Amino acid sequence: MKPFLFQNKLLIVGIVLGAVAGFLYWKFVGCNSGTCMITSKWHNSTAYGAVMGGLFLSIFKRKQKVNETTNKTETFNDIINADKPVLVDFLQNGAVPVN
Repeated sequence: MKPFLFQNKLLIVGIVLGAVAGFLYWKFVGCNSGTCMITSKWHNSTAYGAVMGGLFLSIFKRKQKVNETTNKTETFNDIINADKPVLVDFLQNGAVPVN
């Protein structure tokens, strides 16, 4: 449970802040006539704020760095050592084949 919370802390903070902001928007601005789909009821406004807050802060999540060389080597070795026949093409992108 702790790794999930630690990995998604920005998302969780965004959901909580968005929910509070949505509730406060309903409380102080809201729609009194009832015709507004989102802001006429507190739970709609709170849920909308939570979704928007979670989406907004989740865009700032750092991507984990992956060593591409290691992954390509492991993948290559897995393919070469497989039981099925393998066709290896040594043509580089943009290179012209020699006749």
